[in-house]
Amino acid sequence: MDLTVIKDFLKARLSTREAMEEAAAVAGISLATAYRYKSNPEAMSLGVLTRLSEHFGLPLANGAAWGRMDVLGSERRRLSLETTISAQAGARFMIMAPYTVNDELADITRELLRADYGTRAAQLEGEILSIRGKRAELYRSETYDSWEIWNGLGYADFFHGRGRFAAIPEDLRRAQIDVFLTSSASPKRHRYFYTAPDLPTFGCYSDPGVALVRIEDIHLEFQAPTLVSSFEDTFNELLNRCETKTRDDFVDFAKTPPH
Repeated sequence: MDLTVIKDFLKARLSTREAMEEAAAVAGISLATAYRYKSNPEAMSLGVLTRLSEHFGLPLANGAAWGRMDVLGSERRRLSLETTISAQAGARFMIMAPYTVNDELADITRELLRADYGTRAAQLEGEILSIRGKRAELYRSETYDSWEIWNGLGYADFFHGRGRFAAIPEDLRRAQIDVFLTSSASPKRHRYFYTAPDLPTFGCYSDPGVALVRIEDIHLEFQAPTLVSSFEDTFNELLNRCETKTRDDFVDFAKTPPH
């Protein structure tokens, strides 16, 4: 991202205490933190940057676009990108919270839709399962490489049935874990666990060169080559800090994650 553009924008747009208080409220941060971000935008998290972009029209960079997109729109876009990289034997670089949905069992998807969307789940279920089925088929075809960093803390919650996974029966969670273990043997799956709490969530697609970030109902898509490259660099930096280093390490963690 062009930090000079961001810093100049913040200096011009947030020139009064009232504007700073507004920015702090929008971003969900303290006023002191808002002043710190104004002086040092490189310290700003992507979530804060996204919320300020939406509210103030912050110019992220050429080739970047943001907008509200519901879960169906996001799923359709991911299917489109995965279709493209599959046809071109490309690759994707994904940070998962907590695991890849391309391997998710349909019964797990149903349970999580109910947990996340309540009464809306019934309206979403049919199309979500249809799209996920197509994504899973492409994934199983092994026509593209999938580099994946899984959120180890989130995976532990799934494994132990905590939080949003509490309603999923243990036998169903065990069946899902078996799927993960089996698919991890594929030479097209490059999986790692990251166990620190500061893991962002985004995905990069090597061809056509797109990076996607989803924060709640805000969907960011980056297509500028330098921006996509910066996301790939971030992915590689996080990869070097992962808890697991080999396929065997990943499988061992998946079988017995910490409490």
